[in-house]
Amino acid sequence: MHVNAMHELLTERVDLVKKYFDKDDFSFADYEIMYKEFNTVGIVRQQAELIACFNEKQISLITEFVNEANLFMEPVNERTLGAFFSCSLEYPLVASNASSFLLLLNMLYKNKLVSFGWQKLVADKGLLKSNRGRQTMSKTAISSRIAEQMTRFPYTGNGPYSMLIKQLKECM
Repeated sequence: MHVNAMHELLTERVDLVKKYFDKDDFSFADYEIMYKEFNTVGIVRQQAELIACFNEKQISLITEFVNEANLFMEPVNERTLGAFFSCSLEYPLVASNASSFLLLLNMLYKNKLVSFGWQKLVADKGLLKSNRGRQTMSKTAISSRIAEQMTRFPYTGNGPYSMLIKQLKECM
C-alpha cells in the first residue's frame, strides 16, 4: 500500500481501521479484503445520534416553556434538557403530560428544529416515560400519542408552541 493511501486509510477510513485493526490478529487475507473495501466501498459515515443541536439560549427557552407548562413530574434544568436533546440522559424524563411534550417535539420537527428520526431516538435511547408507565415509551406509543393530539388539537400556527418556535428561530 502506498504511503498516501495509508494516510488516507488512517485519516479518512476510520470505519476500516476499526473493523480490521481492533481484531486480535490481522492476516494477509484480512489485508486483501480490507484493501479491496478501501478501493471499492465508499466511506461509511455514522449518523450522529442527536435529537437536536440547540444553543444555550434555545435550551433556556425550551426549559422555561416546559417548566411553565408543567410537562414533567418535576421541574427540569437546562443541563437535563440539553442531555435529552443530545441523547445522553442517565435516566429517562418522566412526563406529567407526555402527549403535550411529544406534540411540542413534533412541532419542533415540523419546523425543522429537531432531526427526522427523533421518535426512534427517544424510544431507542429510553429518554421518556409517561407518568403512568413503568417502561420508557416505545416508538409506537409516541406515534399514537402524537396522532391523538393532532386530531384533538390541530396545529393552527397560533398559540404557545408557535410563540416558542418563533423565539427559537430568532436565536439561531
